[in-house]
This record gives sequence, structure tokens and C-alpha cells, in this order.
Amino acid sequence: MLYFPDSIFDDYSYGTSFWESDEKNWDNIHIENEEDRKNFKKKNKIIYQTPFEANCLYGFLRNDFSWYSVEPKNINQNYIRKSININFYYTN
Repeated sequence: MLYFPDSIFDDYSYGTSFWESDEKNWDNIHIENEEDRKNFKKKNKIIYQTPFEANCLYGFLRNDFSWYSVEPKNINQNYIRKSININFYYTN
């Protein structure tokens, strides 16, 4: 992940959150339902959040229990979160 912060906005805390969870997520499930999201957040915890800063490249290896998110923020309606995300897939 490569972030492109906007100097007009205070977006340092808009990075990606990584969760510690016992729930499997190899298929990269996106929790759409608000109640399910609340339950997930009650049962699990954020273990790391990348700062949303320029000139830094972040990467991670997925596993059976990989969960990550961008947490909602109260942001200006004109703000656009700019990033480049590259996924590599492989099979054995």
C-alpha cells in the first residue's frame, strides 16, 4: 500500500487497521452489515494501524485470519483518500 496524503486535510490517522481475530478470512470477506461490523469489533481488536503518510510503502502477508479495514472518520465531504494497493496472488 502506498498512500498519498493531502496537505490540506489532517489525514494522518486514515491508514489501514489490522485486526487480531480467531475468525477465518482467507476469502477476504467484507463485512457489509452494520450489526455484523459492531459484533466483529466487540470480539476482536486492532493490533496495528499504519499512519497515512507520504513516502512510505506498507506491505503484509495474508493468512487464514487476515482482517484489515479503514476505520470511518468524520471527514470533509470533499476529501478523497488516495492510495495504491497492489495484490499478488499465487497458488501452490
